[in-house]
Amino acid sequence: MAFRPTSTGSSCLSDQPLLVVLALLGGCIEYEPGTGVDPNDTNDPFPPGTPVPDIEVTPEDVPFGNWTTECPSSPRMVTIRNVGDEGSTLEITNIVLADGVTAFGVQAEPTASLGVADRVEFGVWFQPPTDSAFEGIARITSNDPDEAQTDVGLSGKGAGSPPFEVMDRFEQNLPNEVDVLFVVDNSCSMVDEQDTLGNSFATFMDSFIAMGIDFHLAVTSTAMDASDGTDTVALAGKFTGDPTVLDASMPEATLVDEFRARASLGDDGTSNERGLDAAHTALTAPLIDGYNTGFLRSAANLAVVVLSDEPDSSTMQPAPFSDWLDSTKPDPDMSSLSTITGLDPTATELFPHKCDPNAKWTSNSTQYGAEYIEAAEATGGAVRDICETDWNALVRFLSYSAAGLETEFDLTEEPNGIASITVLVDGQEVSYDVANGWSYDATENSIVFNGDSMPGPDQDVVVTYDVDSADACN
Repeated sequence: MAFRPTSTGSSCLSDQPLLVVLALLGGCIEYEPGTGVDPNDTNDPFPPGTPVPDIEVTPEDVPFGNWTTECPSSPRMVTIRNVGDEGSTLEITNIVLADGVTAFGVQAEPTASLGVADRVEFGVWFQPPTDSAFEGIARITSNDPDEAQTDVGLSGKGAGSPPFEVMDRFEQNLPNEVDVLFVVDNSCSMVDEQDTLGNSFATFMDSFIAMGIDFHLAVTSTAMDASDGTDTVALAGKFTGDPTVLDASMPEATLVDEFRARASLGDDGTSNERGLDAAHTALTAPLIDGYNTGFLRSAANLAVVVLSDEPDSSTMQPAPFSDWLDSTKPDPDMSSLSTITGLDPTATELFPHKCDPNAKWTSNSTQYGAEYIEAAEATGGAVRDICETDWNALVRFLSYSAAGLETEFDLTEEPNGIASITVLVDGQEVSYDVANGWSYDATENSIVFNGDSMPGPDQDVVVTYDVDSADACN
């Protein structure tokens, strides 16, 4: 239990209804706001004003399912992150098996120092000595003031004759903070899509608020200059609107109205769309330290969302852009670019049909967004079709992607055929469907969720499949 008062002073415990059980101590306690510590305690490791670390461990339980007695399993990875105050350091002082069950093992560096948003991984493995069920605990010791010891549950069962069933478990974990930059095409063909994005944005906000995420939002355009004479108001990476940054402290209705106004950039922008350049310029000096200041937070995930109906003409190509975006955070999984763009690779003419293959030439056109798609795939972002009719579903999917939810999960062993694979999300079976269900990527040995089947926030993904003993021990 942590006591985090909101003002400086003292408090008589007997005056606190929720803390009446502590009233036996008598007297009063002194505190500093936001710290939950006694300023007179010289032994406190986090005196007033000191940033406090907070440990996050995922997954909390590691089920191995069945495994052969002939060799150890492949390691299942456990991730430790510091999600504490800005400037805090989480000190990991030990990672051990807590109960001495020899069926399990830990592969880990025993110590680590993690700044805010930093992470470290360690592996746990299972080799049952007999065909019995086993349970164990991997214990992490740290300087987290509320969780000095954090336990990860381990379980598994010795297998009989092959093939035997293996279980992999994953969790869709949410970040505490996300900074989302929308880069909106404001060329002559984009008014309808700007309106559609604005009108469906309430769905995006509903998702973020339901997830409890502390977010920043900003909008810029794909227009970087007026060199072609068609754009006299190029934002060139500057955020639009006043204030330039929207945040979670604002009422939802205000957020929706303010975003809609910012996304409605009009159609006077240049036809030389440069969405990747705009995102890079917006998020680097001098703009990010000047005009766009207050948006980017070091501990927050970063999500860039590009809306455009044409290819990108940026000087920065997708590969170096993706490398740069990955480098903006200590963990590349904390940053991504997603896009709503044309997905028809045959739509390469200057003015092909918009979304109707039977339509004749129109200035309201859609082309294949190859560069945005490449950057999205390289950074783990979402790719959605600008021609989709259900934009509420589209925007909800984008909100999950912006929050860092995963669509692909690596398996620890190689399945003995796709037919043996079963995928459950929160206990409900998901169908094999390459369009709107799960599929198996043999090259990556991973389960991929397609379409709108992405597991939602805080949902558990359990994958079971058969493995041959010979394959498992090679």
